[in-house]
Amino acid sequence: MEPKVSVIIPVYNCEKYLNETLRRLTGQSLQEIEILCVNDGSTDGSLGILNDWARKDDRIVVVDQPNSGAGAARNHGLRRARGEYLSILDSDDLYEPDMLAHAYECASKHAADMVVYGADFYYEDKNAFDSVPWLDLKRLPEQNPFSVHDVAGNPFRSTNGWTWDKLFKRSFIQENGIVFQEQRTYNDMVFTFLSFCCASRIATLHEVLIHQRKNHKTSLSQTGDKSWWCVRDALAGLKSGLESKGVFDALRRHFDNYVLHMVRFNATSINRTQAFLQLYPVMKDEWVREFGLDAKPLDYFDIPDDACWLDRVRSEDLCEFLLAECVDGETRIANMRKEIINLRKTASSSEKKLKKIQGSRDYKLGKSILRIPRKVVHAFRGNS
Repeated sequence: MEPKVSVIIPVYNCEKYLNETLRRLTGQSLQEIEILCVNDGSTDGSLGILNDWARKDDRIVVVDQPNSGAGAARNHGLRRARGEYLSILDSDDLYEPDMLAHAYECASKHAADMVVYGADFYYEDKNAFDSVPWLDLKRLPEQNPFSVHDVAGNPFRSTNGWTWDKLFKRSFIQENGIVFQEQRTYNDMVFTFLSFCCASRIATLHEVLIHQRKNHKTSLSQTGDKSWWCVRDALAGLKSGLESKGVFDALRRHFDNYVLHMVRFNATSINRTQAFLQLYPVMKDEWVREFGLDAKPLDYFDIPDDACWLDRVRSEDLCEFLLAECVDGETRIANMRKEIINLRKTASSSEKKLKKIQGSRDYKLGKSILRIPRKVVHAFRGNS
C-alpha cells in the first residue's frame, strides 16, 4: 500500500538537530508515511545518524548523493516519492505531532492540490516561539478550496516562497512538471509559487503546525552573502514558469511588485561590505532593466518604501545611495528610539507595545539598511 504522505528532507551537516527531527517525524500521529532523507554529501555524522534510524524504522529511506545542494536533493526525493501527497521539509525545524495528519485530512476533505498551514519561528538562543510577521493566513480567501484568482491582494505576498508549511499533491506536481531549481539559495521559490499559481484547488488550515528554527548560523538562509545572485535566477525562473503555464499576464503587476520587494529584501539582507559592493552595480545596471523596473512609474508599485528605494537605485550611484540610506536609516532608528523612551515612561502598561516595536520589521529593516552604509562611512572616516 502506498503511503499517504512522502516526507522529503535534504540533509547536510545537520547532526546537531537530526535526532530530534527524526523523533518528531517518526512520532507523527499519521503513521502511513515514508520519510525520504537525502544526504547531500554531509561531512559530519549525519549519514550515520540517518542509517541508524533507518535500521529501526522501515519507513525511513536514506538516499546518499554527492554534495549538490538542497534543490538537487529535493528533486532526488521527488523522483523517489510514492505518497499521495508530498511534505518537503528542512532537517532542523520542529513539527507538531499532528502536522501531517491534520494537513492530510484537510487535503482529502477538499481534494486539494495544495494545503497551506500555519507556522511560526523558534528562536533557539532564547528558547522562544514568535509569530511570522509577514505570514498571515487571513490574507488568503476564507473559503476552501480556492485558486490564485480568488486572492484579493498580491498572491506573491499572500503566502511565501518556502515549501515546509505546505502539502502538495504528488500527481499535480508531476502533471505540471514542477521541480526545484538547483541553486544554493532561493531554490524553492519557483516550486512553491508555480504550484500556488497553477493549482485549481488550494486549502488553508488555520493551525500552527511547524516551527522554523532561527539563529542557526550554518543555515543557508543565514549565509546569503555567498549567493546574492540567486534571487535574480529564482525570479527569472519563476517568470519563465508562469509564462509557460499561461498565467503570467494576469499576474504581471503583482509579479513586478514582488520582484522589487525581493530585490530590495535581498540587498538589505547582505552583511558583508564586499558582497554589497559587488551586488549594487549588477542590481542597478542589469536586474532593474531585465525585469522592466527601469520604465515603471513609481505609483505602479504598491509599497511606498519599495518605490522610494527603487527611485534611489535608479538615480544614484553607489556612494550617493549608501549615504542617503544611512541618513534615512539613522532617522528611522532615532524616531523609533524616541518612541521607545516615551513608552518606557508609561512603564509596564506599554511593555507589550514596546516589544512589538523592537521586534517590528521596520525597526529591524532600519538596522539592516544601516549595516552596509555604516561600514562604508566608517571606512571613509578611517581613511580621511
